Amino acid sequence: TKSLPSVTKTGAYTVVEADRGTVIDCTSGTFTLTLTAAATLGNGFVFWARNSGTGVVTIDGNASETIDGNLTYVLAPGGMAILLWCDGTNWKSLATNSYPVLGTMQATTSGTSKDFTAIPAWATEITMALNGVSVSGTSIMQVQLGDAGGVEVTGYTGMVSGGNGAATALNFGAGFTLTGTGVAAGVLHGLVKLSLVDRATNLWVASSTIGNSDTATGPVAVGAGSKATSAVLDRVRLTTVNGTDTFDLGNVNITYR
Repeated sequence: TKSLPSVTKTGAYTVVEADRGTVIDCTSGTFTLTLTAAATLGNGFVFWARNSGTGVVTIDGNASETIDGNLTYVLAPGGMAILLWCDGTNWKSLATNSYPVLGTMQATTSGTSKDFTAIPAWATEITMALNGVSVSGTSIMQVQLGDAGGVEVTGYTGMVSGGNGAATALNFGAGFTLTGTGVAAGVLHGLVKLSLVDRATNLWVASSTIGNSDTATGPVAVGAGSKATSAVLDRVRLTTVNGTDTFDLGNVNITYR
């Protein structure tokens, strides 16, 4: 079996013809791998890029050339790798070992909000998972996004319908509300998925599917909407609309990639 040659990089580097069929192992630091023009490297040029360090490595196409339709591709730390193929015009990924990072679970048995902070700038997908979460009153639970300036309470568009035993629909206000109505002792399970749409404007799209274990009445709550943060997102919060009802049951966690 023929082995793949490899080179180690610790700083900014431009991928050239000599790197054809090579594993470029980025072992430390935050820096950019710049791709030589696709027309120069030609149709069929392939190489592996791996980030075995602790920084973030950005792969940047030449000028307006794209990688799977995007101008850049971010390699997260911890051994993330991608196999890239050039078609003579742009770049395509043939394989990747990307996997989600699991956060630290938080018990939702006290307090009025649960924050997940230090979400890395390279994250493009975030999923919040609720397991039997309940609050002390009837206020509706909601998810809010934030950045270095704090959690934001405006700019959430879209709606949610159903949940807590009712088919009530509700437009978003200060966050992505998880059900159309609130009830005392409602016990919620489900997922809230966030996907980055545009890095330039920090625009995220949200979707949610939430069911109750305290009742089998009424439709499952389904929501969808969008929100652009003022700067790069680095936190998400689970709280209530009134901000004063306290959590009294369950737990919550996030994954991101």
